[in-house]
Amino acid sequence: MKIAIVGYGKMGHEVETCAKEAGIAVSQVFDLSDDLKQASFSKDEVVIEFTTPESCVKNLENLLSKRVAVVCGTTGWYDQIPYIRDLTHKHSGSVLYASNFSIGVHLFWQTLHYLSTKIEKYPSYDIHMKEVHHIQKKDKPSGTARTSMEIIRNANPHIKNIPIECYREGDAFGDHHVFFESSVDSLELTHKAKSRQGFAMGAIECAKWLTHKKGFFSI
Repeated sequence: MKIAIVGYGKMGHEVETCAKEAGIAVSQVFDLSDDLKQASFSKDEVVIEFTTPESCVKNLENLLSKRVAVVCGTTGWYDQIPYIRDLTHKHSGSVLYASNFSIGVHLFWQTLHYLSTKIEKYPSYDIHMKEVHHIQKKDKPSGTARTSMEIIRNANPHIKNIPIECYREGDAFGDHHVFFESSVDSLELTHKAKSRQGFAMGAIECAKWLTHKKGFFSI
């Protein structure tokens, strides 16, 4: 397997570093100004795409037309996911999308699901969330916060409104907090990313998994 990178910002650079450290060849790198319509890919390549909500869908359209497998970590294009899912099936393509690739975040989500199912029996608890990211992050709330909200609602259908405080500060890699508050105590579930390395390593593992598979997947 070789990795082609689409989006050569901070996440693209981190993917390149982690891939090389793992002994995986980075075959091509495309920045936002590059035209994917002119690109070509070999059968052993998998694209890892971290760009912007404005460019992501067009990138996926071009990549699917070229029959190359894609791991997509761009967030903020949620209303277009059904369209890309249909397009993936139309092209017999391979796309894996996730709002977060960190192993720790997925453990956080599993714990959140468990806690949300238990707290359903105790309506005295109110739930709210807070997320903090770097100032360049465009979507608000974050994809991780949105997924967290879906997990809570799926586990506890009586929950209708979950307030989310969103902050964009400095170069924060991603902090997510879920608070369960009652008049007598409070519970807080937190995940704090220390670097981008966890996201990049997770995306690379997903690229390995996606090889030779067809369809639209998530984690």
